[in-house]
Amino acid sequence: MKSEEEKQIQDYLGRPARYANIDGVVEIVAGLSWFGLGTWVWIPSIAPKGSIWQTLWVLLPLFLAWQTLLHFGSQAFKRRVTYPRTGFVACPSGKHKVSAVGLIAITAAVSAAVPVLVYLMMRKGFQPFLVVGGPMTVGYGLVARPLTAWRWAILALMAAGTVGLAFMPGGFHRQVAVGMALYSGLFLVSGLIALVLYLRHSQPSGQVAE
Repeated sequence: MKSEEEKQIQDYLGRPARYANIDGVVEIVAGLSWFGLGTWVWIPSIAPKGSIWQTLWVLLPLFLAWQTLLHFGSQAFKRRVTYPRTGFVACPSGKHKVSAVGLIAITAAVSAAVPVLVYLMMRKGFQPFLVVGGPMTVGYGLVARPLTAWRWAILALMAAGTVGLAFMPGGFHRQVAVGMALYSGLFLVSGLIALVLYLRHSQPSGQVAE
């Protein structure tokens, strides 16, 4: 039987995983990332033919700048808002390790998924959008933890939207465009709800984490 001290140590070591998305920032960043990607794809579609807005050397730096802004912006929010309220619970940078068993499991899962996807894509009537929407829905379920009641509702909406979009007329490109708007919107709504609830139920300590 574990002593009280061992339980406290395990609780302390488990905080980074539990608190990674305690403020909803991960979901907000994911939603804004998908919004940025959708905008990045949308701009050249409306730009005049031959415009610089259809060139990769203009669009790629803009997208990378957007992602950089999201990364450092979220880190600044953690330092200024989250850590003073919850404590510094971030994982030490550069020390993430994947065990051999975990690596084997990931490799086996990918190896099993690839032939299944190939088989499904070869079947008549297969909806290719499911390859996009399915992982997106599963990704939300993994990122938005813990899955509270309202997060389950958003997950259900995302799953229903994925199935509905797969059969939406207009072709794959239209499905992807609408899907990006749907997924980015649901990620943002989920993250903002989590952020509001977090700010309401936590109090700053008055000390900013360094």
